[in-house]
Amino acid sequence: MAQHADSISKPPDRWFARDKIEHYSFSVFCAAATAKVANRHFEIRKERSLVYGVGVSFSLGVLKEGIDFKTGKGTSSKKDLIWDIAGTLTGALIAGFAL
Repeated sequence: MAQHADSISKPPDRWFARDKIEHYSFSVFCAAATAKVANRHFEIRKERSLVYGVGVSFSLGVLKEGIDFKTGKGTSSKKDLIWDIAGTLTGALIAGFAL
């Protein structure tokens, strides 16, 4: 008997899983890289470049979760978003020391 796609259970959303590492790592990179590019290549002062880094990184995380929620192609998760936020703040911290 074939199961309907909606009746297939999704794997549990664990706090510590590979996808959480991916969310965190991407957010760290995105926040730090955006801040560095803004500061070094566009000569934007440090404080504002950090705001850009946080804004871009956080926006991409929210966008990804929104697409997952709307399309159902991925698993929308508050835990993923929390890891995105943690990565974003870590990236901003790293950039803050590096700029």
